[in-house]
Amino acid sequence: MPRYKTLLIDWGDTLCESSLAYRKIGKGAAKIFCRRGYRMDEDKYLRIAKKTRKGFQKELKGNAKRQAMGIYEQRIIEKVGGKVSLEEARKIDLEIFALYLKKCRARQGAKQFLRRVRKCGLKIFLVSNSNHYKLSHEIAATGMGEYFDGIVCSEKCGQEKSSGVPFSLAMEMAMKRGFAAKPSDFVMVGDREGEDGVARKLGVRAIIVGDKPGEFERVFRQVC
Repeated sequence: MPRYKTLLIDWGDTLCESSLAYRKIGKGAAKIFCRRGYRMDEDKYLRIAKKTRKGFQKELKGNAKRQAMGIYEQRIIEKVGGKVSLEEARKIDLEIFALYLKKCRARQGAKQFLRRVRKCGLKIFLVSNSNHYKLSHEIAATGMGEYFDGIVCSEKCGQEKSSGVPFSLAMEMAMKRGFAAKPSDFVMVGDREGEDGVARKLGVRAIIVGDKPGEFERVFRQVC
């Protein structure tokens, strides 16, 4: 018998190589801004994008508003002295995301990990700080949708994982469907202590996966 009944798992940089994919499209993203008159090269774009991301993490900690389409692109343009409507920024975001999808890949070993967890009898709920449109397309692009029994997206519920709300919703969904009965029936796997480790406050064991080879094997032994 497995020690847990339901696995809660993160998406970006846990199952999907999100950060790596965005770094790979830096040159293309910079060109998209340049075509609209906002001059920048790959290095400048990546530098400003990183600074913008950290700024929103601080300003909107726990609030899923930072997952809204176009919000990052609008701020990036402001940082280079421009001004654009959110509607126009969303168009830029969609162009950049189209480039990203071409580079979007499942993390090595991720599918095998999910497959093995399912064979152990656990149900799997994806809990992600993400934009719903983007997340659904990323899942389709990586072919991992078949492994999830439920999905909780921060944009949909209005709060990010640091608030604890997405975890509570996923647990409630699993319990209503008879997949689990108490917090100790759950285990959370993610790559960020500050976000994924919050599950511990709800009585759920949290395991932080690193970026070294063989991490999924280590985590699997703890889950099953």
